[in-house]
Amino acid sequence: MTRIPPYRPGIWVKLKEAKGCPPDLAGKVRQVKSLTCSITAADQRSAVWRVHFHDGRCVEWHAVDREATEAEIRLAS
Repeated sequence: MTRIPPYRPGIWVKLKEAKGCPPDLAGKVRQVKSLTCSITAADQRSAVWRVHFHDGRCVEWHAVDREATEAEIRLAS
């Protein structure tokens, strides 16, 4: 069983500043374009959820810290 991330297309999220997030995206605010779920190896035990952004980048869902605040969205736009 795979837990479905709570992030949905159109919402804005803030990425974590720690491990698991690419350094150039750490702490940034991005708008979610889509979510995908996949298994990429034969011995993989569970699917991996990825959050895709409008700028073409994507991260594994655990690299997202939380939904962004209105103030953070205004600064990012």
